[in-house]
Amino acid sequence: MRSFRAGYRLLALLLLLTLGFAPADQATLAQTPPIGSLVDANGDVGETSDLVIGQDGLGLIAYYDTTNQDLKVAHCKNLQCSQSSRAIIDSQYNVGKYGSIVIGNDGLGVIAYMDLTNRTLKIAHCQNVECSSATISTITSTLWVTFKTDIVIGANGFPAILYAEDDAIATLKYVQCHNITCSVSTITTLDEEVYGSFAGKMIVGGDNKVIIAYNKLIHHLSVELKFKYCNNEACSDVTTTQIYINPADIFSYILDITINSNNYPIISFYDIVQDHLLVAQCNTFNCSDYTINLVDSIGAESGTMSSIMIGFDGLPLIVYHIRPIAGVHDNDDLRIAHCENIACSSATITTITAHLGTFLGYHPTIKKGADNLGLFIYFDLINTNLRVVHCANILCTKEGQADFAQYLALVQAPITTFSLLINQQTIPVQPVAQQGQVFYQTTINVPSIVPTGGSFVLSADPDGQTPSLVDDAVVFKLNNQEVFRFEYTGSIAPSPTLVTIPNSLVAQWAGQTLTVEFHDRFAGQIQASTMYLVWLP
Repeated sequence: MRSFRAGYRLLALLLLLTLGFAPADQATLAQTPPIGSLVDANGDVGETSDLVIGQDGLGLIAYYDTTNQDLKVAHCKNLQCSQSSRAIIDSQYNVGKYGSIVIGNDGLGVIAYMDLTNRTLKIAHCQNVECSSATISTITSTLWVTFKTDIVIGANGFPAILYAEDDAIATLKYVQCHNITCSVSTITTLDEEVYGSFAGKMIVGGDNKVIIAYNKLIHHLSVELKFKYCNNEACSDVTTTQIYINPADIFSYILDITINSNNYPIISFYDIVQDHLLVAQCNTFNCSDYTINLVDSIGAESGTMSSIMIGFDGLPLIVYHIRPIAGVHDNDDLRIAHCENIACSSATITTITAHLGTFLGYHPTIKKGADNLGLFIYFDLINTNLRVVHCANILCTKEGQADFAQYLALVQAPITTFSLLINQQTIPVQPVAQQGQVFYQTTINVPSIVPTGGSFVLSADPDGQTPSLVDDAVVFKLNNQEVFRFEYTGSIAPSPTLVTIPNSLVAQWAGQTLTVEFHDRFAGQIQASTMYLVWLP
């Protein structure tokens, strides 16, 4: 059965090579109008925006209407987002700038944004999948939040927000919400003297800890790219790594961060001294070890604004703004780099727009769509409107419907293992504090698309070969309700076991965040091995 499936996969990949990997025709691209579908063209709209893929598999876009000073949301009607519905979410005062959006554990959008009139940080919790309406809360007041906020869902299942307080040289702060509307929160100061206008980005790492990349000013002489790894939910305990230094009092512009196919962070950023787009590939969860690679040095300003995702081939795809001639604002381009390995030491680069006018391709944001192809938005400053582009192939050399849509199921048919980390470190044998003690707890994010067939096991290694052990039970919970339990047994003490979880259960968990707990039962001793949820073909 496995070789049969692999044969079809090979056929599909050959079709991909025929249909989707042809090089872009640069001469033709140079003559075309701004690419992509219009999201909104009613006035000056979309200068700041953010994109997420909703629970329905369609794009959900939060953006600022400069003309009317409103926060708006657009909900895509298809995978290409060639049609969308729009809604005004907040119109009181001058609101909606520097917004960011994430999907909450309830499957609904959550938006963090700025109220410029009252200098407050606000949050909007969508009331439906389309986000035609929302509940709005004020988080902080008497501050100035500059440029983009950023938002993720933290380990407690509620939003976490990154923002810079004050205008120029700012203080970087982290908000841990204690409910979905963030009406109750804890605020932690992460660093001072950061560049507020280009503060940073964050994401939940492969070990379910929040990680942050940002620009730090050093004595008004230089700027460094820093990385913070949150050791707790409030991010009050952090591990900090200095990744890169720009040896001048200038910032690294707009960076982005995602998690690669090895479950480690990868950062796209701009070196303004060398005018290069760079990638920092972390080799550990906390980025204590990393590798920096050059992606693009063609042109005077390559990568001033970038956004990065991981494609279904497991390789990074970066969309970024470029200005071929320094200081000349009438020939800005938008480029796509498809990395040829996970560290992006080499890449195939395509110019998506060329010499079409001032600031074209500003503030791009790219996400992996439900079809596993790139979907990105950008601001067209010539026409002051917001556009969305759907990549038609892995390289994103053209837009529109997938070149290989009819073969997508074959291409995506998994033939290798798939794993989610549950417990990274062995818990040694030790006395139990009290009977029934929960001695370990974490959360895992199950992908919205999970493999079919095969089997899911709890293993002590990511390849699914080594039996796992908990003394006495492992428990899975969804929305605080127990959905799976396995008790390890043995003649004297619990024995390591390769625990099988029914495929039907995992299918129900797709797209959900689960809590995993290790429980004592008999008030004797506790211990646990490392643990992964592994799919075996």
